[in-house]
Amino acid sequence: MQISMDFILDDPSEIFAGAPDILVAVGILLLGFLIGKSAQFLIQNRLKIIAKISTANTEYLLLKSLEKPLETLISIVTIYVASTSLRSLFEQKENMTNILFILVTLIAAGFVSNIISNFISRIFPVRNTRYSRSPKIVDKILVTIVYLMAILVILGHFSVDITPLIAALGILGLAVSLSLQDSVANLFAGLYLVSSSPIRVGDYIEITSEKVSGYVEDINWRETKVRTLDNTLIVLPNTKISQSVVINTSLPEKDITVSIDCKVSNKSDLDQVEKITLEVAKNLQQNTKGAVKSFEPILRYDNFEDAKVHFTIVLMAEEYMDSFQLRHEFIKALKREFGKKGIE
Repeated sequence: MQISMDFILDDPSEIFAGAPDILVAVGILLLGFLIGKSAQFLIQNRLKIIAKISTANTEYLLLKSLEKPLETLISIVTIYVASTSLRSLFEQKENMTNILFILVTLIAAGFVSNIISNFISRIFPVRNTRYSRSPKIVDKILVTIVYLMAILVILGHFSVDITPLIAALGILGLAVSLSLQDSVANLFAGLYLVSSSPIRVGDYIEITSEKVSGYVEDINWRETKVRTLDNTLIVLPNTKISQSVVINTSLPEKDITVSIDCKVSNKSDLDQVEKITLEVAKNLQQNTKGAVKSFEPILRYDNFEDAKVHFTIVLMAEEYMDSFQLRHEFIKALKREFGKKGIE
């Protein structure tokens, strides 16, 4: 594959005809520096304007992906033009052009990789700001493909026959897949987990068969990492998760109901018990951090046992971890109010 570089002057010193070539090179470097800073200034200003609306905007993601590669590209092209303006290096122009082509191709691959990473974060959003990175498995696979394509473009530019290489890679891939069946199975299980999204980075999950529960920290090509509430990191093969029953408390919404079973004496005034319990629940639902303010608490009597009347009160927390605090505060507040009214 051949890409023309005709946009570069045969002799850049023609711009500054009559000046010593060292001054020409310095002038080109200064000009390139000014162009780079101007481009950076324009992009950053535009990003600030778009960010006020939404950082998930397509234009924002494209400009954010372009910011660093464009700066690098301008610097490399500037150095190339300045170098070829020096008469002492003019004979090396062809070699420098080839080097420029390689660098530009790799920068373009980096730009595409940035776009892929940013859009993957948008397609597979996390459900907790603590976990801000996108699933690594998708990033790594797609970025690897992009750079392999860039290498093939570079080899094609230098008229290297890539057909034997592609055939060799195919045979190698088959041999590796046969010898690493477990790893390949984990890879495809990981792709399934990311694409179908039964679990996502930041979700709170429970796998009863493995006696594991916690927040999903990462899903990579081989395993899924889960951090438990006692801050222990558990690493599970992807096939183990794909073959197990997984309870995901963060889906379809991360709001979670909090059911609390209570008992009162069968001699108690049940209307009074219901009134006091709902008052306590509504107050906590409105004033406890992590409680869903719009939820209306529910109380239902459901059983008699040993001179006790059983009932269940239902609250709602914003996410799994908040349910512990909400339950804690409710039990304290209800015990206090029942004590004041002499309810046992």
